[in-house]
Parts: sequence; structure tokens; C-alpha cells
Amino acid sequence: MAAIASGTNTQQVENVSGAVNDYRGYDFKTTEKASLAIQGDRTWMVSVYPIDPHYFVSLKVPGKYQGNGSTVILIEGKFGVATFEKDRAKNFRAWAYGPGGVGKELYINPSGDYKGKSVLPTGAGWIVVSASGPWSLEIQVPCCEVPPGGI
Repeated sequence: MAAIASGTNTQQVENVSGAVNDYRGYDFKTTEKASLAIQGDRTWMVSVYPIDPHYFVSLKVPGKYQGNGSTVILIEGKFGVATFEKDRAKNFRAWAYGPGGVGKELYINPSGDYKGKSVLPTGAGWIVVSASGPWSLEIQVPCCEVPPGGI
């Protein structure tokens, strides 16, 4: 089990038995320091990376990315809708994060073949994908702007 805590907020990052080689993200909407707690019965290692193109791939919008396994994708440009497609990828999950407290799990049917759209939250700057197998992501520019105060 792995959890991240900041102040009174705690977020479980992983809770599985067996080996995990994956990316996870978090955002507590605060500038306070965070701590990482890990409990396990095996030897483990954690690597912490900054959100930087030196470590992760960048996707210029509009654009498409072909993935295989887990990754972090930095988003460049104004965006609206992300289309995820997977045929053989298993255990597929994705989250959108960004500065200023943006953090949201995107709805993607985790089992079976899938092709669907997910609206990215305003302010998202990167997407964390957790998957085993091939998948693709296409991000399009926004089709329209919602005026202040709604429709």
C-alpha cells in the first residue's frame, strides 16, 4: 500500500499485491510539503520526477499519441476533448492534472475494447496513463467556448 499525505489530506496511490511498475500523480491543491508512506513485504523503490519534457513526452494540440503501457503526456496548447482508444490494453486508467489544484480521473471503460471521448478539465497540463498494452490518445482543440456565467 502506498499513500501520499499533505496536511490533513491523504490520497491512496496504490493498493495491490505483487509488483507495480507504473506512474501515479497527485495534487492536493496546496503548496504544503507532502509525505509518502509505503507498506510492503518486499523490497521496493520509488522514483519522483518533475513534470518536465526532459522526462516525459509532449503532445502538441491538436495531436495524436500512440502508447504502449503506462506513461505521462504533457499537453501543449489549448485543448477540449481527448479521445482514448484501446483494443488489447488491460487495466487502463487515466487522470488529468495541472497546476493550481487540477486533478481528475477520466472516465474510460477499463475492460474490453474501448473508444470514447473525455472532456479534459480546465487547466490540465498533463495526463497520467496507467495501462498494460497498446492504446492511443487524440486531443482536439475546443469546439466552442462557454461564456462566463454559463449558457
